[in-house]
Amino acid sequence: MKKSKKIIFRAKNAITLVALVITIVVLLILAGVTINTLVGDNGLLSKAGEAKNTTESATELEKIELAVIAAQDKKNFLTKDSITNSLINYFGNDVKLTENAPWIFEGAYNNYFIYEDGNVKIKEDYSKLSIGDYINYPVKYENLFSYNNQYKPKDEYSGWRILSIDTQNNTVRIVSAGIPLTYYAPYDNTIPVQELNNNFLNINFNNYGFKDSDNNLIDNSSSLLNLFTNTYTSVQNEIPQVSSLKKEDIQSIIGNLSWGSSVKSSDLFAIPCNSPNEGDFSFYWLSSPYLGKQQLWAICNNGTIQNQNGKTLGIRPVVTLKGNIQFNQDVENSSDNKIVWNINF
Repeated sequence: MKKSKKIIFRAKNAITLVALVITIVVLLILAGVTINTLVGDNGLLSKAGEAKNTTESATELEKIELAVIAAQDKKNFLTKDSITNSLINYFGNDVKLTENAPWIFEGAYNNYFIYEDGNVKIKEDYSKLSIGDYINYPVKYENLFSYNNQYKPKDEYSGWRILSIDTQNNTVRIVSAGIPLTYYAPYDNTIPVQELNNNFLNINFNNYGFKDSDNNLIDNSSSLLNLFTNTYTSVQNEIPQVSSLKKEDIQSIIGNLSWGSSVKSSDLFAIPCNSPNEGDFSFYWLSSPYLGKQQLWAICNNGTIQNQNGKTLGIRPVVTLKGNIQFNQDVENSSDNKIVWNINF
């Protein structure tokens, strides 16, 4: 009997030990779930911190807006000194503004633009952008032949690309990735330089590749002006800021250019051609005079810069976007070799 009881006693102990182990495992799992719920990337503590930052960031912006209102005189006029003194009342003595409007104020959560008209905007971070990135700018076109019914850009060279980034004023300039216009430049370059740089939207171009909102090709300068009069294009003296690509624009990125210099190292400037001219590059004008002579600089089919005149070549418009536009990556259309951005306010 004693032997039998001893065996039964051991069996009961074994069952209890298994149950204990299972209980401990379950408790550990529950503890892990609980901890993750509290402190994980999307945990309660993390979300609480994000909510706190969002609230305090909104409060900071509200204080700046109130300070700007208080700084305005009876004619709603603002000065750097009046804004500085007003901001001190909200943020203490350690307030610094940049010298010229729009003034930049560095807050605890964001940097801000303060405009002369009293508007306040969060200064967007443009360090994420790169020269050559693609922009979903809402002006559409189809590529044209860039010379003598030849040298049409490859289909993928369409849309718009970043040409320059001004991080101080948060403005971006974009250039057409392809050839949406053609233009005849006579032997006297005086008129082309003036038109292409300062009167771009009033030019009667030889051919238009731009499309209206109904996806129909336009055929006149009035329609071209309407296309660029949009939410995103910067305006100066009531005219959208659009001009032609210059030699100086290219030099600011790839270095000094002289006659015969190659731009083939950058597909931002050397646009590959479709068949039957595959292997060549598209012709287009640069709105810069050639050494004071009656000619213009141009990018030619061998991918070099040369002087030309008396010809009809492609034109690549350059658009200045309004300041402080928001850029959000278009993940669906981006890849390792091509970054695409949506724009909005």
